[in-house]
Amino acid sequence: MDATVVGTWLLAAGISINSEVDLTETATAGGIDAWLYGSSNHLLNQAQPLEGLKLTIGADATFAEVKTHALNLAWYDREGVLDEQVTPFDGIVTIEGNLMYLHPEAPIAGASSEAEVRNARVRYDDGDTIICDQIERVNDMLVRTMSVVTDELYLDRTILIYQRATGEAVG
Repeated sequence: MDATVVGTWLLAAGISINSEVDLTETATAGGIDAWLYGSSNHLLNQAQPLEGLKLTIGADATFAEVKTHALNLAWYDREGVLDEQVTPFDGIVTIEGNLMYLHPEAPIAGASSEAEVRNARVRYDDGDTIICDQIERVNDMLVRTMSVVTDELYLDRTILIYQRATGEAVG
């Protein structure tokens, strides 16, 4: 586990965007994957101040998340349901290159190689809703990008920006 992300992080800002697949083009798995695994870091400067979540990442590749007070935010819970309330969950962090992915439990092992890659990234997939919950370090921030594809048509992305908790030493 990258020592620079281990520790406690507090939500500082966020932004949500919505879109739809352009039906004039064929919706390909590659296009959907590009959305799921992509980022919108070019929008970070447009994020609005936001607080109410504490994310703790352990050296053992686990994470715990706590809601510190009510907040209004588009949120897909651990069962893939769009909820009016933020419902945090705990789990594990998988790592692929410089990116990390949050999962409520261990990804399913023993699938084909393409499926294993998807399992390492996707935290939820019921055939109608697919959710990728990615985190990465951007300067001194931890940026969490929750990308959602529903019915292979509707695209949602929530970007959360966390700052290290005051007094925490960087690993």
